[in-house]
Amino acid sequence: MYMYILIFLLSVVLSFFLALIIKKIASHYKIEDYPDDLRKRHKKPVPLLGGVGLFLSFFIIIFFLYFLNLLSYEMMRLLLWLFIASFVIIVGGVLDDIFSLNPKIQIIFPLIAISLVLFGGVRVGIITNPYGGILNLGIFTSLIISFFWLFTITYTTKILDGLDGLVSGIVILGAGSIFLFTTITNFKEQGLSFLSLVLAGVFIGFLFLNKYPAKFFLGESGSLFSGFILGSLAILTGAKIAITLMVLALPLIDFLSVILKRFFLKNKSIFKGDRMHLHFLLVDRGWKPQNVVFLFWGVSGVLGIVSIFLPSILKVLILSLVILIFFVIDIFFFKDV
Repeated sequence: MYMYILIFLLSVVLSFFLALIIKKIASHYKIEDYPDDLRKRHKKPVPLLGGVGLFLSFFIIIFFLYFLNLLSYEMMRLLLWLFIASFVIIVGGVLDDIFSLNPKIQIIFPLIAISLVLFGGVRVGIITNPYGGILNLGIFTSLIISFFWLFTITYTTKILDGLDGLVSGIVILGAGSIFLFTTITNFKEQGLSFLSLVLAGVFIGFLFLNKYPAKFFLGESGSLFSGFILGSLAILTGAKIAITLMVLALPLIDFLSVILKRFFLKNKSIFKGDRMHLHFLLVDRGWKPQNVVFLFWGVSGVLGIVSIFLPSILKVLILSLVILIFFVIDIFFFKDV
């Protein structure tokens, strides 16, 4: 317990101070997000590059844990692939923050990163059958499921990053749920407990600057890294994708809903940003941004805790109920969008 507390505090403190340093660098070189009349309604330019500090903090602590013999060699081998892949994500995100890359070019970096971790062995090998038992996946099926899982989660947090602190809090809740799963259930795996705790800690350290009103933004690097690292952690945790899926249920459903609307109803590019996402719609209906963030955090937190203890079949039923409620609300309250 004392080691958990120490590592957690170290993660928070390191992340906070690295965020302060990188924030100054971003401000000095004017790598900032400027307000506009559509999606960016903050009052003044806010520094970007938040993902750089998160990336550095997370992997500095991870390497430190390995040298303390708190992570196995096999786990570290997978984490080295994750490190290389995350570096690719960060490079692509930083370039986008500086040069505003075309989305069709920017997407190349996440695709390379996902390919790297799949090649390195970070992929789903088994899944739980909701009706009981375990399903062993063949190599081809494993690669397909793992690819779509990582791609979808990576872009869910990217799209979700529209309100101060929203994505940071969701990642904290996701990592916290995985930490609880790996400590209080029969699964117990100390190495994975440390990984999830470090991830929660570095995002808490960053949240001090990212909460409303934000003084530092995730940027493209941070919004992509958030989903990529959380999705990868879910795979590493014995493919316990259900927990992360439940935590991200609301933003995931919203993400897929907006993509379908853009493509089939609005005849718009799926890459073009707008205010059709639930968090923007609620703000445009008069909700305070902080309250929208608390709503998302609340739903994600409850679903995350519930997912730890419920059997798979009940998780499926709850997820189906969330989907039904979302589309009922969308049809009756946002039908004019």
